[in-house]
Amino acid sequence: MRNIAVISSQFGYFIGTYPTQTIGVALILCFSILITFVFHPPIIETDIRHGFVHRNSRAVLEFQRFAEFYNSSWMDIEMMVVLIKPKYSNDKVLQITPQLCDQIKQLELHIQSFEVPNSVKPIKYNEFRVPGGNLNYFFDAFKFGYDLLTRQNKTDGSVVLTYPQGSIFGHHVSLASHFFGVKLVENYTEKGLPTAMESAATISLFFMVKADGILQKYRLRHWQLALNELSETGNYSDLFVFYIYGDQVGSIP
Repeated sequence: MRNIAVISSQFGYFIGTYPTQTIGVALILCFSILITFVFHPPIIETDIRHGFVHRNSRAVLEFQRFAEFYNSSWMDIEMMVVLIKPKYSNDKVLQITPQLCDQIKQLELHIQSFEVPNSVKPIKYNEFRVPGGNLNYFFDAFKFGYDLLTRQNKTDGSVVLTYPQGSIFGHHVSLASHFFGVKLVENYTEKGLPTAMESAATISLFFMVKADGILQKYRLRHWQLALNELSETGNYSDLFVFYIYGDQVGSIP
């Protein structure tokens, strides 16, 4: 305690003896710190998913198992959801038609080939793609069966597109994972319709992506934001608009 008192006394004596020099040194130090922040501003990384969940929660444990199945770290793997809605406000639902299914499939392929220019190298979906991580197989199966019924007139009963679950060549197809707010048609086969679904309020596509480290997450963020800008134009399709929901888009303050 005595040493602290001596140091404080000497410090006070120095300030009292050289007030101008002390103020000058303090201003120089403050100015140097401010200059550092101006040229090298701090970047605060936010994470919309990891930041609002307890580290030992059930959601984290389930996601860890999900990531392990695809041989990935749960901190690196992310889900991106594309929600497809009617383009015009007076249209409350999306009518299930061959044209709609074709355009949604084209959107899926467009996202997988979407490329963003970059000074280092173009940012592409393939650098984030998780091998074996196709989450749209039920929609792809539905479109496959739908095309068989509408374009090849397959009527032997091997393709049944009921809701919430159909079957194609004996394989169950969960349509409820992609079609929401569905309006059904009773006795649709008797009416010559290919599916029991007349319309849907929302149709979804899912993409699992992986970004290792800060640099890859930075590239993924630019890719998702560019895709989000495309969705905000509303000009992709004459039948629908789509919205992007992903960790990198959601983490932007």
